[in-house]
Amino acid sequence: MTSIKNAVIIGGGVAGPATALALWKAGIPSAVYEEYGNTADGVGGVLAVAPNGLNALDIIGVDIGALGQPIQRQVMTDGAGKRWFEFDGLPGLPASRVRPARSPDALRPVGRARSQAAMILFNAISC
Repeated sequence: MTSIKNAVIIGGGVAGPATALALWKAGIPSAVYEEYGNTADGVGGVLAVAPNGLNALDIIGVDIGALGQPIQRQVMTDGAGKRWFEFDGLPGLPASRVRPARSPDALRPVGRARSQAAMILFNAISC
């Protein structure tokens, strides 16, 4: 069996640096390549991290909980109010965390939260 000596990660959103951090903790150096030359500040309508994503981040020692608020239940409706989807949280898993485009605790675009999450991960690798 061959061992992995280096890894290349394509995509520098939240998943790219999270993968790089997990590999770094496993002793595998990596390089993250991102198409865009700057952050996502001001881009997007919502940043949501599902329970499995929160668990994955917890495993690699990263807490981004302060970037959003927990949501215990999700309901999706169309413009007329017709319900298309309803989902209660899963027992034993943390609540999803979400940050809307304009959040009551900080009036800034969600793209900034997405950028902050990525920077938290990149900074964890640099420690």
